Amino acid sequence: MTEVPPLPHIEKSPLVSVGIPTYNRLPMLKRAIQSVLQDAYANLELVISDNASTDGTRDYCAEIARNDPRVRYLRHETNKGAHENFMTALRSAQGTYFMWLGDDDWIDAGYIPRCVETLENNPGTVLVCGRARYYQNDSLISEEMGMSLLQDSALERLLRYFRVVSRNGEYYGLMRRSLLLRTPYPKTIGGDWSLIASMACRGKFSSLPTISINRALGGATANAESVVNITGSTGFLASSTWLFWLAIAAYSVREIISDPTAYAPLNRIQRIWAGLLVFSTIFRRYVRPEMGNSLRQTKVWKFLHPSQE
Repeated sequence: MTEVPPLPHIEKSPLVSVGIPTYNRLPMLKRAIQSVLQDAYANLELVISDNASTDGTRDYCAEIARNDPRVRYLRHETNKGAHENFMTALRSAQGTYFMWLGDDDWIDAGYIPRCVETLENNPGTVLVCGRARYYQNDSLISEEMGMSLLQDSALERLLRYFRVVSRNGEYYGLMRRSLLLRTPYPKTIGGDWSLIASMACRGKFSSLPTISINRALGGATANAESVVNITGSTGFLASSTWLFWLAIAAYSVREIISDPTAYAPLNRIQRIWAGLLVFSTIFRRYVRPEMGNSLRQTKVWKFLHPSQE
């Protein structure tokens, strides 16, 4: 069993809001809720945003909220889609700091106080997260060691983000809520990347390797088709993985170049330059390998390379 380091001492505990958007995942939601309420951080609010679940979520969450004043339960009477449900949790939060938690995910004991300590001691830091650990059927599959972006240059942080981002576990880090509310969150493929990239442009990221956020694979963003459905994008983008990644590259570049608010520390020339570099990075890391994989599945390739069957 991993030894948990002593909890940090924080003189004045700021309010922390944890938002859990949910839809019809009651068994896993219970674990997510308990991981937050048992985290040993005193000044806490948990905002549960329910997207019109039909599986008993309403009764369970209403009961939790009645018995624990830290919990607020919000419910959409009709399903508003994942993006709006996430935004409802954020807009309804009141804390100095905010984090989203997936309804099938959970955090380590002491996760919140350690993230708060880092933010309190580093005014230039806008996001803190532990390492993201990924589970399939309760078996650990992989883990990200975390992303620290400590460069003083906004441009360097932005470019570094795209060079190392993988599953974007940073999206579930603890962030400064006031800044997050002012950061555009486009409802597009890769919108979560654009959101966190913009945060990286505005301030530093810190990664804490001794604590983890534990994520269950196979949820709403498990594959390209699921992401396309969530964002309401054109369905053909899910027909090929390389098209999916090409769309992410194009959307990311569009946001960087066209939105001076989201990337305010950069002037127009810097944004254009950053957009070109970001497109090149995503193309090299994701589009080109997937194009190669698609090509190798064609009949022409198999005819020309029979030895590789």
